[in-house]
Amino acid sequence: MMNQSRVDFAYSFATPHRLTVARPNSRDKTLLDAQPGSLRMAWTYDDLNAFPPFAYMTPQTKWELRLTPRIDGHAFARSSWTRAEGDLPVLENTYVDGRGVLQLQVIGAAEAAIARITLANTADRGHRFELLCEKPGNWAGMNPAWVDPVVPADMLLAGWMERADRVLVAGFGADEYPVISATSIGMAWDVPPGETRTSWLVRPYCAYADDVPALRNRDWAAALQAAKAEWRALLGQAVRVHIPDPGVQNAFYACLGDLFVMREPLADGHIVGTPGTEVYRAPNSYEA
Repeated sequence: MMNQSRVDFAYSFATPHRLTVARPNSRDKTLLDAQPGSLRMAWTYDDLNAFPPFAYMTPQTKWELRLTPRIDGHAFARSSWTRAEGDLPVLENTYVDGRGVLQLQVIGAAEAAIARITLANTADRGHRFELLCEKPGNWAGMNPAWVDPVVPADMLLAGWMERADRVLVAGFGADEYPVISATSIGMAWDVPPGETRTSWLVRPYCAYADDVPALRNRDWAAALQAAKAEWRALLGQAVRVHIPDPGVQNAFYACLGDLFVMREPLADGHIVGTPGTEVYRAPNSYEA
């Protein structure tokens, strides 16, 4: 009698689920670690320009934020994550509850990593949606409104470990920006039944406090669409592979796109792969 046993590969897909967002061959990369109830966003301002060509030296992740969505002061019942359009290096992180939906779509664009925040109230009465963007750990990362209530509370500045007024992240389009702690941004919306809202959370690659007024007026929707179009055009140049299983077909093009996420220029102009887990994307030294 044959012993039928089931092999469980679930351990291979344990959280957090990582996706790195960037333009193809870009030095500016943002690590996204999705897990139930929250999203980690991490990055460095260093790049391979600072190192001797072809030396195995890699930038270290120095900055991170924890994004935690809530509805009526509580966590959403469920959360999920996938790639936009099935294969693009664009994260769709969705939080669902019987009262509503909050989705973060995050992409690496030309000037910033952009998170489009979409809120939908699916209930028959109004609900309060919130997104807490918190810098964990040490005190690097400061909301200036914690010190001076006259200053807008929609940005988080470095404080130290970088130029003090460097913008780590800024939020646009919320109803309110409650000051919850010295090292966080709070974004809040009171959404009537049946309504949908769109707002933005932006991680500029290089911006300072004086640049924030211009950032507030930027067309982030157009920047997001331009970044998607760049990836569609690149992947569209590849040989078309037709596989009956759409999941496998998406995986093929997702892996192809990630090869371009893993690459970046050296100071001498060569394009190289950068392997390693926190070094940006790849889980081992030969993946790139």
